[in-house]
Amino acid sequence: MENASEIAALLGLAGALWWALLSLGATYVYAPVGVSPGELGLNAGTVLAQSAIGLLATLVVTGLLGLLGLLLTPRPTRRPAHGQRRVITMLGRAARPAQVLLIALSIFILVLTAAAAARSGILDGRQVPWANPWRASTVTITWTAAPPPRAPALPRCALYLGRADGISVFYDADADRTLRVPTDSVYLSHSRSRTSCP
Repeated sequence: MENASEIAALLGLAGALWWALLSLGATYVYAPVGVSPGELGLNAGTVLAQSAIGLLATLVVTGLLGLLGLLLTPRPTRRPAHGQRRVITMLGRAARPAQVLLIALSIFILVLTAAAAARSGILDGRQVPWANPWRASTVTITWTAAPPPRAPALPRCALYLGRADGISVFYDADADRTLRVPTDSVYLSHSRSRTSCP
């Protein structure tokens, strides 16, 4: 029973750290276009749900790195003496924190790399793959009716970043501008073949 509570606590801590890391990544990704994650509906639940595939990929890569480390660790050719076994056990216990640190560092580097690629892609007008918690998809935007007064001119192609509180957010890479328009006033047309704007 104690082990179960310890495992639950560790999973809770890992989830909180994962969410914090992805939230920092989202802030880094969208900052250059002047958008906060909250404007895109990215809260704790959506960040964790959207990043499920990214988390799975990260765990697979981390597991492969751990397996590679085990395979590359030299094995003794003969059975160690009693004193040597004690030293090997102590060294094994001392190596565990280093292994955890290495795994954490690997995850941090993978997330940072994905965030840097997403940030660069958005600024260049390229869509960001759906496996990330931060996304951008190419869309064609049209008004559902007559545009509201003082409405911005809509680009023929833009990156859809997300929506929250009835406002949709787009990035027009051609004009280097961020558009915020009422969600119910525009119609979005997604194109699978188009991966960038322009």
